[in-house]
Amino acid sequence: MSKLKTGKLLTLANEFKNEGITSDGYIVRCEHCDIVIAVDDKHQRSRIKQHIEAPKHVKCKCLAYQNSKQPFIGDALRKSAVNAACTSNFCMDLTSTFIQTGIPLQKVNHPSMKSFLEKYAKKSVPDESTLRKNYLKPVYDATINKVKEVIGDRHVYFILDETTDAAKRYVLNILVAPLTGEPVQPMLLKMYNLDKTNSSTVMQCFNDACSKLWPEGIKYDRVWMVLTDQASYMLSAFSNLKAMYSSLRHVTCIAHALHRVCEAVRVEYSKANNFICEMKKVLLKAPARIQIYRDVTGLPLPPVPVITRWGTWLRAAVFYCENFDKIQLFLSQLSDSESEAVGKVKKLSRDNDVRNELYAAHSFKFLADNITKLETRNLPKETQWQILNETRENVAGFTSEKLEASLARNPDLLRVMDKSDLEFRVKTKFAPLVSVDVERSFSIYQNILSSNRLNFTFANVEMVCVSSYNGFLFVNECNLFNTNVVDE
Repeated sequence: MSKLKTGKLLTLANEFKNEGITSDGYIVRCEHCDIVIAVDDKHQRSRIKQHIEAPKHVKCKCLAYQNSKQPFIGDALRKSAVNAACTSNFCMDLTSTFIQTGIPLQKVNHPSMKSFLEKYAKKSVPDESTLRKNYLKPVYDATINKVKEVIGDRHVYFILDETTDAAKRYVLNILVAPLTGEPVQPMLLKMYNLDKTNSSTVMQCFNDACSKLWPEGIKYDRVWMVLTDQASYMLSAFSNLKAMYSSLRHVTCIAHALHRVCEAVRVEYSKANNFICEMKKVLLKAPARIQIYRDVTGLPLPPVPVITRWGTWLRAAVFYCENFDKIQLFLSQLSDSESEAVGKVKKLSRDNDVRNELYAAHSFKFLADNITKLETRNLPKETQWQILNETRENVAGFTSEKLEASLARNPDLLRVMDKSDLEFRVKTKFAPLVSVDVERSFSIYQNILSSNRLNFTFANVEMVCVSSYNGFLFVNECNLFNTNVVDE
């Protein structure tokens, strides 16, 4: 807000009104450029003159008066209000579109993008910093208000999980969705940058997220389900929170439980695991070997096992088992002296124990297939339960012990599947037992916080992630922001 008196600001605006300079008595603003002009006692007319002589203002003024005609006084006043509102709406919709489509806001500064938008939108395109400082927060606020509107007065479930980002920060994501008895996509409500990950910080974040969802007062009885992984701090946190949230049922992800069984298979068959690891090294950043591999085997590249990604090691084991002879033929084309990894993997390929262990791992292919089934969005709760029970019937020995031990750490799974409470059974018909949606929110976060954007402040990256992930809420709406002004 300017330090000049209201009368002085209005006088300055009236003096330069032909240049699109206006004032509400608090600030001086250029309507054509959609920016605030900083004026003070020492710099009054000089600041305004400097602005109106700038090439940007001249260009914006030409765009504003393109195809203009002489209006009546009443029409001119109305059109002025329309133009101001439409400029603001254009900038907010532009910001929202870039965020929801994953386009960095700085791309708006590219000459090709700027000229394209100005040519077809017939509006001045502001700088990236203007969009980030003035319109990112309104887009985020509109998204949060839409989340609250969708939730309304319904019962809800939450999904929580924690990850470590590219900047080595501990990040906790909290998703929420209403329990309506119909398929509903969870919405990203809040992200937290944690100094440490323990039960206390999780409890504080969960209460804070509920306060954000219900600012007039937390509706403790509306929280019916919480879905997390099996981390000890999650189990401890929600065991304590049940004293406050009387209707809360805490469920741990059943896909995580199946993944733990896959991990037990990997540990059990250590020689097969060594073979897969060495093959990964042989083909890593080796274009010449990859070309030989393709020429000799005619196969696609083997699946890359990532320990933290559900079932990927098992899929790699299945691939090597089904194509072992072709893989061995490829290895015969390589020289032992080429690298240490090549020598190790060729030696392992001649070991019968490796063949036997790959074959044994192949018999657990159904675990990876069932994890993939559970990752499907909007599966009925009963279908997810059926997939879990089919898995329990097919495992035996150490895998059965591991699965039952994991399910024993699932506090309220049986309560959630209880059929005696009819209202709960109806409203939770499509409630998830798998936390795959929060993993999808982490994928969006990792794409936004790329290695060349680590200076992104956490407050801004949270607003971008929340707006991007929840973009589906506005798919069927023409205008993301409600206004009373209609563009002409």
